Amino acid sequence: MSSETVQRKDVPWWLSIYYLFAGLIYIMISMVIFGLLNSNLQVSLDLLKIILLLLGISRLLYGIFSKDPSKLIRILKTLVGIGIIVLSSIDFFIRETNFPTQITLLAIGILIIGVLRITVGLLDKSEANWFRIIMVSIGSITLTISILFLIFTGWETSIYVILLAVSFILQGLTKINYALEVFEK
Repeated sequence: MSSETVQRKDVPWWLSIYYLFAGLIYIMISMVIFGLLNSNLQVSLDLLKIILLLLGISRLLYGIFSKDPSKLIRILKTLVGIGIIVLSSIDFFIRETNFPTQITLLAIGILIIGVLRITVGLLDKSEANWFRIIMVSIGSITLTISILFLIFTGWETSIYVILLAVSFILQGLTKINYALEVFEK
């Protein structure tokens, strides 16, 4: 780890444990999606929606229960959490009606998450520089994946599912890394 001085994150212990398990769940569900790739597409999309919903819940919980000194970051995470929860709920509501619309809503969800990761990585001076670089990098990858979806709408659906699963694996790794960083402090 870095020797630079960073401010201690005041996150409830249970939220750190939630982050650890949520990150593991994102990764495990994404691996299951890879296994289901040649079977039922709707099941794979539903699993992706579950991960998106959990990401929204994570953002909302952080915004509500964290004692982060930056009120702007807490407000951003709370608003994004609510937005992602609503978006994933709408996506569940239109289940089995239109695969392209479901994928577009998932892409919009990861677009929002990517922008938030980049924003927090740039604004949150209380984090170590190496962690901020990871956040901006993963946010940029997530943002790129979502933009690819929105630009290239004619790709095979399995390509979208693979890229979404990869994006959620990266989100899971970030969540686990954050949980471990908070435990360390």
